[in-house]
Amino acid sequence: MASDFTICVGTVGQGVWQSPDGGDTWNRMRRPFPLETRIRALALNPGSPHSILAGADSGLYRSDDRGASWEHVSDGLNIWSLAPDPSNPDTIFAGTSPSGLYRSRNG
Repeated sequence: MASDFTICVGTVGQGVWQSPDGGDTWNRMRRPFPLETRIRALALNPGSPHSILAGADSGLYRSDDRGASWEHVSDGLNIWSLAPDPSNPDTIFAGTSPSGLYRSRNG
């Protein structure tokens, strides 16, 4: 298998794990995720292949460098699903618990 791609995996209780070499080695992303973060959704931005979104019990996170570093961009929502609009990368939908649907129009 080629090793020139990145893999990100979201877990329930261990946050995000990132492999910069196609799965040969793995790094647990500890910042800015709180201890025992439950990642419920990962989504790529269709307009920027290096941008990844992570939906968690502690809000929304974004990485603009293929998962090597993360930024906490929204707090207070328990995000269970993410769906970027394939025709407009600035529009992102988030499903939450308790039941709710949110839309962002600015990426």
